[in-house]
Amino acid sequence: MACTGCAKQFGFFTKEHGCPVCKFSFCTGCLKHKLVREGKKLTVCLRCSKLSVVTNDDFRQHDVPQAVLVKPSPGLHNDSVAKVPIITSATDESQTNEDETIRSRLATLKTVTEDDGASAGPSQHTTSLGPQDTIDIEKRLAALKGTEYKDAAMRKAAAQRFMAPDHRTEQQKVQDLIGQYVAESKLDEVTESRTTEQDEEIVRRLNALKEIVPPKEVPARSDDSDSDTDSMKDEKLARKLAEQYAEEAKIHRRARMDSSSSESLPDDTEDPLPWCTICNEDAVLQCKGCDGDLYCTSCYDEFHYDDNRGEHPTVPFRKKRQVKAK
Repeated sequence: MACTGCAKQFGFFTKEHGCPVCKFSFCTGCLKHKLVREGKKLTVCLRCSKLSVVTNDDFRQHDVPQAVLVKPSPGLHNDSVAKVPIITSATDESQTNEDETIRSRLATLKTVTEDDGASAGPSQHTTSLGPQDTIDIEKRLAALKGTEYKDAAMRKAAAQRFMAPDHRTEQQKVQDLIGQYVAESKLDEVTESRTTEQDEEIVRRLNALKEIVPPKEVPARSDDSDSDTDSMKDEKLARKLAEQYAEEAKIHRRARMDSSSSESLPDDTEDPLPWCTICNEDAVLQCKGCDGDLYCTSCYDEFHYDDNRGEHPTVPFRKKRQVKAK
C-alpha cells in the first residue's frame, strides 16, 4: 500500500498515518498541516487544509447577524400577507391585474376546500358494498385466477361433506370395522383362487406341449436343418461324392489284389483300363501311393488330398498299345 499524496510505499521506515478529516492514508511528510476544529488541534493533509481555508473565507463573506437567523420575521405568520397585492413593476399594469386575479382565485378555492372538509363527515367519503357487488368481485377474482367460482353455500356444503362428523356409536364402529375385515378377507380368497386356477392352467398347457413335442427332438431338428443348409452346396456335395467313389475304388482294388495268388504284374491283356478313377476320362497320372490309381489332371488337382507328397509319388501314365492277333 502507498501514500495517497506522494505514492511512497509504506514499510519499516515509512509509517502509515490516517488523515482525521478525509480518512485517507498518508506518510509523515504529507500529513504535516495543522488544523483547529471544535477546539482540537489536528494534523491533516494538504487538501483538507486548503478546503478548510476556503470554507472559512466563504462563511466570512456571507456572514449574517445572529439575530436575523434566530428571530423570524413577524410578517411571515400573518394571513393577510397573502391577500396583499405585490406590485413588481409600476409600468406593467396588465401583469399586475392578472397576478391579483390569480391570487384571489387561489384564496377563494382554499377557503372553500377547508369549509367542505370541516363540514363533511368521514362516513360521506366511504362507500359500502352490497352483497351483489361482493359476489361480482369474487367472480372476477375467480376468473382471473382461472378457478371455478363457488358461493358461500356451496363452500359450506362441500366442507360439511368432506369433513362430516362421525355420529356412530362405539358398537356400530366395531361392527363396521369387522365387516370391512370380512370383506377384505373374502376379496383375498377370491384373488388367491383365481391366481391358483391360472397357475394350474399354465402347468396343464406346459405338460400338453411336452407330450406333443419332446424336448430332445427340438434341438436335433434345428441342428439337422442347419447342417443341411450348410452342406447343400454344389461344390461340397461334389467333393463328397468324388471322395466316396475314390474310396470305393480303392477298396475293390485292394480286395482284388489280395485275392490274387501271384504278386507279379498281370499280363498285357489284364492291364487296368486307361481311364480316370473319378470321371472316366483318359488318365494322365498314376499315383504309386494310392495302389496305382489313375487320375486325370483336373481330378488329381481337385480331389487328391495328401499331407505328405513323398508318400504319394506320381508317374505319367501311358496307354500300352495292344498287339493285334494274326
